[in-house]
Amino acid sequence: MRFANLSLHIKILFTVVSITMIALVLTCAPLLFSNIQQYGEVLTSVQNLQFQAEDAAEESIDAVLDKDKGMANEVLELLSEEDSVTGGALLNDEGKIIATNLPDVNTPKVLETFKEASTILRFQGTYYTFHHHILDIYVPIKHNDELIGVMYVRSHLEPDSNFDDILQILFLVLVLIFLLTGALQKNITSPLVRLRDLMRDFSDSNNYKLRAKEDSHDEIGELASGFNKMLVALEAHEGEQKKAYRQLQETQAQLVQSSKLASLGEMTAGIAHEINNPLFFIKGFNDRIRKIFSKNEVVTYDMVEDYVVRIADNVDRMAKIIRHFKDFSRQSGDEHVPVKVIGVVEETLSFIGEQIQKHNIKVNVDYQDELVVVKGNVIRLEQVFINLLNNARDALDGMEDNKDKQINISSRHEDGKLILEFVDNGPGIPAEVLAKMFDPFFTTKEVGKGTGLGLSISHTIISEHYGEISFHSEGEGLGTTCRIVLPIVDGPAQ
Repeated sequence: MRFANLSLHIKILFTVVSITMIALVLTCAPLLFSNIQQYGEVLTSVQNLQFQAEDAAEESIDAVLDKDKGMANEVLELLSEEDSVTGGALLNDEGKIIATNLPDVNTPKVLETFKEASTILRFQGTYYTFHHHILDIYVPIKHNDELIGVMYVRSHLEPDSNFDDILQILFLVLVLIFLLTGALQKNITSPLVRLRDLMRDFSDSNNYKLRAKEDSHDEIGELASGFNKMLVALEAHEGEQKKAYRQLQETQAQLVQSSKLASLGEMTAGIAHEINNPLFFIKGFNDRIRKIFSKNEVVTYDMVEDYVVRIADNVDRMAKIIRHFKDFSRQSGDEHVPVKVIGVVEETLSFIGEQIQKHNIKVNVDYQDELVVVKGNVIRLEQVFINLLNNARDALDGMEDNKDKQINISSRHEDGKLILEFVDNGPGIPAEVLAKMFDPFFTTKEVGKGTGLGLSISHTIISEHYGEISFHSEGEGLGTTCRIVLPIVDGPAQ
């Protein structure tokens, strides 16, 4: 695991321990080196004592053979003149004392030790023991390769060891690490952890009423204060954003409604004509019936039924036109439900198709699957299709009347998406105009004939449906293709 990925608590603990250990090494290294040096000196002293004891053993051979206690004392006195020698004793081959200058060797325990030493030295050379800074050296005294006695030498070796100081320093360092880590956790880690948890709570809940505890005047306290001020500012900013968003939605809705009303204004003459035709037929049927009754002509049931049915059909046609006009003109909501897009296209064509045909424009349709369902808003989608058909009509109106003017509408579905294309064989769109097609208030129409909002609003509506809309034109005189891509959903349409 990388150091950067560790928690702050672990980083602080690691840093404190590392710094303390470095300080500990720098402090204890000289002491350890001094101890090593002193123990080296002790080993040298042991070797020197061994040599002195062996020399004394050589000089004591005659004293042992003659059992000369005076000579033995002289050897021991000479040996004791060495600074590191406390005293000694000359023993016979059974470990009994011949001579000694030590006051505490006549105890049963020491005498038993001497007896054991004499037995051991029959089979091996010099040996020594070290206990509580007391070095005991036992050297065999031999004559003709036989053990005749033992030279015992005692030395008090107490090196000036700093080991206890080192242990005290280690203990103090551990206590210091514990106290320092606790202080850092209380004053640094814990406040930062609380602040981190508060940030997570805010991220999960977006609760602007949360506040960090400002219980210090250091950098962490400033951080908590800054966080609290940030929450206050964010709350105020969010309020402003919500207000601006509501205003934007209202403005957008007004623009959408204005665009619809503008489209309706353009279609008014055609709609009036569509309503006038049924009225003309109704008036004609009514005049014919009045004429029959005025001449007292024979009226049959079939004749009356035929006139009544025709009048009813034209009334229904007018009602449908008016109802469609009313639905389209009202301000639509934001509800999106499963709808058959091809059905919306057909409704749009039934609404304005006859007007397009009066401009000598033929509309051709080629639907791959009329049952494809998308989630959308019928009125908004219809507004898009009206805008596209009106733009295609206006583009084709600029062509000569003897030209074969056509609008081809086709649909297909690929990879879970519906692709709807409106293709006209009009004059096409220059590249510099294509780049600005969806810019608000951009229009190539004459002043008073276009608001420049139709395609911009259409783009917004298709985006609200999680779809895409684009225009393509190979160049002037090669027509224009508008492609709409919408995601398909499962389930029946409402």
